[in-house]
Amino acid sequence: MGKTAEDMMEQFLFHAELMAIAKENNEEKLATFLDRHPGQEQVIRQAFLLLQNLKIEEEEVSEQLIEADYQRLRKQTSRTKIRKMYLWIASPAACILLVLFSLWFKKTTSDSSAIRKDVLILLDSMNVDTGSVYLANGQSQVYITDEKTIQQTAEGGIAIHDQDLLQSADIKSDFLQLVVPRGKRTTINFNDGTRVWVNSGTKLIYPKKFASDTRDIFVDGEVYLEVAKDTNRPFFVHTKHIDVRVLGTKFNVNAYSSEEEMSVVLAEGSVDVLAKDAQKSGILKPSQGFFIKNDEVKIHAVDAYAYISWKDNVMKINRQPLHIILNRLSRHYAVKFHVDKDLSNERYTGTLKLNESLDKVLNSLSFSTAFTYVREGDDIYLKF
Repeated sequence: MGKTAEDMMEQFLFHAELMAIAKENNEEKLATFLDRHPGQEQVIRQAFLLLQNLKIEEEEVSEQLIEADYQRLRKQTSRTKIRKMYLWIASPAACILLVLFSLWFKKTTSDSSAIRKDVLILLDSMNVDTGSVYLANGQSQVYITDEKTIQQTAEGGIAIHDQDLLQSADIKSDFLQLVVPRGKRTTINFNDGTRVWVNSGTKLIYPKKFASDTRDIFVDGEVYLEVAKDTNRPFFVHTKHIDVRVLGTKFNVNAYSSEEEMSVVLAEGSVDVLAKDAQKSGILKPSQGFFIKNDEVKIHAVDAYAYISWKDNVMKINRQPLHIILNRLSRHYAVKFHVDKDLSNERYTGTLKLNESLDKVLNSLSFSTAFTYVREGDDIYLKF
């Protein structure tokens, strides 16, 4: 009996040479590898992309440690042979978790809290510097061009402008991974009627099908949501440090794991926010924000549109420090700013149009505080 596509994917996921090529992100070596495996380009490229989006190191793990962590993570009815070569993040438990995810959730568990923890670990492992917006499941990837809207079909498949790109039957995993790199954005319409705008530099994991009693997505980055009301199925947004629970509303979540402050800002309706590490929660009213920094939580009135205007290609600024503005511009335009002075006291008020060129945006900023800049590729040097 010949190998199945699933077997071939597993073979290349654990192929030491391909793992090393993925770590280097070396296209020339990849081309050579493809030449040596004729007729297998599609599955190799899929494995290569998956490996690129995991933090990869080679590690030998004892069988005893594997077994102990495996049993602690999941109580299973059967066990697939687990190899000694793993996709290693920070612990044996995390390494086993990624093997489970890369094998497309073949096993199941009734412990929903454990699943949420595992998915957040997977979310943290995903690489956002991919250059293109794409959706990944266990066996294939779909690239999204021109910031087109992604549509989740009634059966859980993927469509763009009513054209099916991936049938539900072809999706072998329980969850799908959406990666939106810096300089890109997209939107996704879920089959419950909820719409999500996904900002630059964001990773999002969502289930192939929402459960019968809850709707859960997992986010590292920034999203604006218009959640379809369903009193029988609350909608949850899970991040590394914040959980948000809603029934139907419009709100923004800013939760980049690389940044110190995270926030939830409500435009319409009501949301319940929990800061998990600080063990503090709050129910927001429209035009209120929930902010957490260093486990300190603040809830106060805000100009909600200033926090959600990015979805309209606008940056509305209300006395914001220049370093925060540059950080947001860095993500939107996929560049890196270098400045030669402390910018903490430089504050701006106004509106920037993010559908304009970066040169026009920087010229607009320079009217308030005079500066010049030099661009060298994706590096921009500001001088005051």
